Amino acid sequence: MAMLIGLILAIASATAPALAQPTSTAEVTLDPVVVTATRRAERSFDVPASVDTIDGATIRDGQPQINLSETLVRVPGVFAANRGNYAQDLQISSRGYGARAAFGVRGVRLYQD
Repeated sequence: MAMLIGLILAIASATAPALAQPTSTAEVTLDPVVVTATRRAERSFDVPASVDTIDGATIRDGQPQINLSETLVRVPGVFAANRGNYAQDLQISSRGYGARAAFGVRGVRLYQD
């Protein structure tokens, strides 16, 4: 019986690579990022504000991507606190906006820049 199970597992593992998806080596070209927050379309380089983009290759090749905090750590001014409980959302703060409660006894807010 053990030999039969071993034989079945050997056959199943030998055919597993045949079921894998074919790898695509085609090059993907993304459209340029166009910022329209100033009510006119401008390139992100020409906007008089801070604009950061993270491309898909950086996201895929970076961290294990358990949640969004691994990606947002690359954006300056954005703080994503992982609560350690995946049933709850991340606590995201962008240059102080999003800080929910006052910090400490005197009601001083804590900003991270």
